[in-house]
Amino acid sequence: MLSNYFREMLSLANKSEAGFILDCPTWKSHMHWAGDLSASEEDIRQAHIDSVSFAAGLRHELSTSEQPIVLNAVIGPQGDAYAPEATLTADEAEKYHAQQIGWLSGTEIDMVTALTFTQADEAIGVMSPCVQLPVTGN
Repeated sequence: MLSNYFREMLSLANKSEAGFILDCPTWKSHMHWAGDLSASEEDIRQAHIDSVSFAAGLRHELSTSEQPIVLNAVIGPQGDAYAPEATLTADEAEKYHAQQIGWLSGTEIDMVTALTFTQADEAIGVMSPCVQLPVTGN
């Protein structure tokens, strides 16, 4: 389903001679939700690699336009943004989100976007590992 959805969006962008930001489905793919998924840390890490590989494959397959297709890894808050179970300090958030961002650092992503952060300290904390990512020139 995702392949068909993204292929249609990428086809539309190509016909419109527009670039495209291709979001990797990584938003809630972190350890907070692992228990609900009966997933191990290795399972979650591999899901990141597979997600980016999936999106990169679509980019390589469908990049016939001169406009860029940017691979974006989406990061979400530790818990439910609208009903948080706990608050995180900026330091706690940095340590927590560094794991997910670290898993992404060896992939083909071009950028990371943090979405639905309703706690300022958590949003501040998630940015520190992001600015430490190497610039790859993808």
